[in-house]
Amino acid sequence: MEDMKLFFGSSIVEMREERQLISALIQAINDALIDDGIFSIIDLFLCEHQSAAIGPQGSQEAINDILSQSDISIFLVNQRFGEFTKEEYERAITEYKIKSSPKVYVLVKKNEHIELRSKEAKDFILNIDQSIVKVYEYEGIEELKIIILKILDSLDGRLQCKFDGHKTQVRGKKLYV
Repeated sequence: MEDMKLFFGSSIVEMREERQLISALIQAINDALIDDGIFSIIDLFLCEHQSAAIGPQGSQEAINDILSQSDISIFLVNQRFGEFTKEEYERAITEYKIKSSPKVYVLVKKNEHIELRSKEAKDFILNIDQSIVKVYEYEGIEELKIIILKILDSLDGRLQCKFDGHKTQVRGKKLYV
């Protein structure tokens, strides 16, 4: 089985904690797979891990090319929804319409201060094409982690995820993320 390529898009600054969780979560999943002798892993793309992508000379087109080669794209939305994230989302939708890949997911953070959500974020959420995109809402980091694990588990049976409250296992190994 080939590596699963996962593209993750959001505001880097606003969603820093979530992005760090995703990075640690994918590393923990990959460790569990490797411990069981499975060396095809989840290859995560976060642009902040690619210094050339976000530096002053960085190229959104290079990021979009990586997105085009992904199997899964997950976008997080809270208060802000920037032009680069919008471009990435639109590219994912276009690619999906052409080749049924990447699968597109949008995870919207529930917020008691919805009036603070930018017009761009509100418009984006209202106009998601749910015939193509699966949308989830989450309140906090633990709920986000479980949603992402359930998405990945539904796409790749090797993970064998089990959930018991906040105790999460992959392939019988407790995740400490």
